[in-house]
Amino acid sequence: MTLLSPLALLFALAAAVPLLLHLYQRRQRTVIEFSTNRFFTQAITRTQRRLRLRRLLLLMLRMATCVLLALALARPILNRAGLGRAGTRDVAILLDDSLSMQAADDAHRTHFERARDLATDVLHQLSSGDQAAVITFTGRTLGTPTPAGLAWTDDLPKLAGDVAALTPTSAAGDAHAALARAAELFKDASARERHLLVLSDLQETDWRQSDWPSPPHRVAASIVRLTPPTADNVAADELVLSQGTAVAGQPNLLRVRLVNYRPQTTSAELSLRVDDQEYLRRPVELPGGSPHTERIPLTFATPGEHRLKLTVDAHDALPADDTLFATVNVSPELTVLLVDGQAHGTSEPVATRRSATLYLRAALRAGGGEADTLRVHVIAPTDLPGVALDAQRVVILSDVPELSLPQVERLEQFVQAGGGLAVFPGEKLDRSFYNDVLAGVSRPLGGLLPATVGDVLDTAGAERSLSLVAADVAHPVLQRFSGTLRSALAGINVYRAYTLTPRDAWVVAALDGGPSTTDGLLPFIVERSYGRGKVVLLAAPPDPRWTNLPLRRVFLPLINRLASYLAGSGTGIATHAVGEDLVLLRGGWNVDQPVYVLRPDGVRLRAAVNVVGAEPVALLPAEAVTQPGFYQLEVPASDGSPRQTQQNSTTASSVLAVNVPRRESIPRTLDLSDARRLAGNWRVEVTDTAAPGGATNEQSLAALLTGGAGGHGVWDTLLWAALLFVLLEPLIANRVFGPRAERAEKRGRQAA
Repeated sequence: MTLLSPLALLFALAAAVPLLLHLYQRRQRTVIEFSTNRFFTQAITRTQRRLRLRRLLLLMLRMATCVLLALALARPILNRAGLGRAGTRDVAILLDDSLSMQAADDAHRTHFERARDLATDVLHQLSSGDQAAVITFTGRTLGTPTPAGLAWTDDLPKLAGDVAALTPTSAAGDAHAALARAAELFKDASARERHLLVLSDLQETDWRQSDWPSPPHRVAASIVRLTPPTADNVAADELVLSQGTAVAGQPNLLRVRLVNYRPQTTSAELSLRVDDQEYLRRPVELPGGSPHTERIPLTFATPGEHRLKLTVDAHDALPADDTLFATVNVSPELTVLLVDGQAHGTSEPVATRRSATLYLRAALRAGGGEADTLRVHVIAPTDLPGVALDAQRVVILSDVPELSLPQVERLEQFVQAGGGLAVFPGEKLDRSFYNDVLAGVSRPLGGLLPATVGDVLDTAGAERSLSLVAADVAHPVLQRFSGTLRSALAGINVYRAYTLTPRDAWVVAALDGGPSTTDGLLPFIVERSYGRGKVVLLAAPPDPRWTNLPLRRVFLPLINRLASYLAGSGTGIATHAVGEDLVLLRGGWNVDQPVYVLRPDGVRLRAAVNVVGAEPVALLPAEAVTQPGFYQLEVPASDGSPRQTQQNSTTASSVLAVNVPRRESIPRTLDLSDARRLAGNWRVEVTDTAAPGGATNEQSLAALLTGGAGGHGVWDTLLWAALLFVLLEPLIANRVFGPRAERAEKRGRQAA
């Protein structure tokens, strides 16, 4: 038997109270012999014996009640028969080493340190002949490596030393992957005693809401929650460029999302460094229990790759998630290819034709500003095969009736690689081509278009035109129009529009379709992701015969936001997470050359190089991505010395920003009833050391889980026994030996 709270046995001293009262109440009577008492001596003797028996029994019940309550408070654990025999045990320890375990308690001791020390104690208390293995939530395994995977080891001192040398990671945990490895260890039937021990804070995001991988046979499992995920946490959650992409010299807005998990309002300091130079430092007030957004104006003077490091300092328990790293590709200019479908068969220049292309080109050129950083090239559909799409960022199809199949394939490759495509249908639209080819389900990734195109809804002769009644202002294209500027969107009227049927798409804005539509709404702007890029389809072209949109002041910022957003599909802010593979693309070097990656701690690691398509790909595996920060790609120069790659706007990043996983910041705990329901063949028992009355002595808890593998608590049984004794006490005092005994005693005294 093991006691989880041995100090509670001190309450057993309360059993001395009824004993002292019993001794105090004993009275010594003076015995006087009378000759007439000889006839009553036998009756009096019987009565006194009965009364002494009653008092003695009541004394024992009262003392036993005090002892049982003390034992229940000490939380004893008894071993089940046949479990926990020394030399016959196989113990698998699942150790949570995810980011959330880095949180520190009031004694500045991290949750991981508590779990690691407890795992080490468990291994030290195993005996000769026992076997063990340790599996962490982030995929590290300690035991006997074999070609088939992890196996048991009986070298327990070495295993304990390896566990003591473990350090926490900044990666996200995967409890199900750890359970799958443990299930492999227990897959074969065995006569040995088996036990699974899980040491974790039971953060919900580390556990999937699905059945646990479990062995084919029943195995006892003890889940020990050492502490709940900390709510004393403030996290830098997200960085977003409001323009979607960054162009040199153009003002931009950096939106910073901060989350305060504390219940009370917290004062913090926000700082931003750009290319290792301090750009901003200011205080912020973060409301309790909710996210908060800060907006920082940001203009990049030069093109190329820029590094951002944002930090929120709030003196919380988990400082690892207070910093965000990001890389931004800044383009020297934004190039837009405008394909004019009305240019086919006419030599009239765009500037003299009243067409949708005229308004689109005017809005895009006006958006370039004084720096003239936005370049618009207008071509006819027949000129599309001769244009290098690799040099473009955005392609806009304006009233293009149809394209050849090779042109469609080039557009698909362009968007899939990260380009942006906007489609404005017009009078000459060929619906069979749009629906069967551009939106064809048999095409790669299910086709480009986010919706199929139906008939034209014409309001000519109707009492009123179609109006914009629904707009998702959370979308980057429409964010500028939230608040008071939302009225600018409400003034858009549409006279004619195609009926769009979205398919796996985001309806950004919708018109009041009236009774002709099923839900009263007609999709107006629809978006779909396609590979690394995005496609946006509008139900009407910017033509005054179709809509008043090109005549309103909202048109110019809307079109420029749309172009900037689509251009940012494959660029803009780029971040990765600790524990993920890093893929660094770079052309212009020999695939046979060794490629190195400089980690944030200054360690140079050799990357694996493969060829994908015609371009070399440098890969750094997930197990080497262990730290947040900037990872710099290095390619040897001709003399063999390492050199850093020089980034330009047409190549992928040579510097990757790696952050800790944001889901590890969320202080939500796994529901223990769900755990028991999903456990399968794991026979789960939970020990919550963070609950009131939970175990605080980690040495005794370690003894419980080794010497008592498969043990179970009996404190509830002791409490029921104490309650039964409390109920028996008045019954014995009043019914069994009560009034009847007292009457007999009274008659004896009267007779005397």
